[in-house]
Amino acid sequence: MTKPIEKLKDGLLCATIWMNANDEGKVRYSITLARNYQIDGDWKETNSFSPTELLKVSVLAKAAYSRIGELRRQAGQLEDA
Repeated sequence: MTKPIEKLKDGLLCATIWMNANDEGKVRYSITLARNYQIDGDWKETNSFSPTELLKVSVLAKAAYSRIGELRRQAGQLEDA
């Protein structure tokens, strides 16, 4: 299983950055956005957000976008359209 390369957090919200390479060595980045919550002592994760969380989700998405840009520049990659 692929491991995330970085996690950006704001409280219970998290943007996880993933890196995958194809057979030709081309690297692609993606993110997943999630909110953690606890039920009966067990931690769970959901991709559903309340209206009051949306601004924080957008800030995390923007931070992930910026971080992926940094990673691409460090690797000498061109930006994807």
